[in-house]
Amino acid sequence: MRYWLIVAMMIGLTAIAGERVYAQEKKADGVITIHIDGLRNDKGNMHCTLCSSPEGYPSDCKKQVTIKAPIRDSQSDCVFPDKAPGDYAATVFHDEDSSGKFKRNLVGIPKEGFGFSNNFHPTVRAPTWDEAKFNFPGGDKTITIHIINW
Repeated sequence: MRYWLIVAMMIGLTAIAGERVYAQEKKADGVITIHIDGLRNDKGNMHCTLCSSPEGYPSDCKKQVTIKAPIRDSQSDCVFPDKAPGDYAATVFHDEDSSGKFKRNLVGIPKEGFGFSNNFHPTVRAPTWDEAKFNFPGGDKTITIHIINW
């Protein structure tokens, strides 16, 4: 049973690879930086999705911005400028082969690293909005996500 829950969670992560970009209702001059560490190599790039609404989180976030960022020294930084104060949640994955898709093996186990804000570590399900959200008061804020490699 755990296998099916992991597969469902990873299918949801694949949805973040679509590079859909939705505009925020209001712009601000704040910057959110997501620092990702613990990558197993410097291949490919990071895909980072920042959601500003609980609706559909994490697999089909309705208000999201997705960007790609380079990797260096097993780390990466995704920078989201012009963010308004409020609650956000992030999902990231290491696109090692630059395919734009989150890779899994035949039984659904991730082949590429992934992570969530607040460093939620899934066992049988993806995080809820409340488990992954963080508050952004404005200005400059950096959060760190430790990548999960299974």
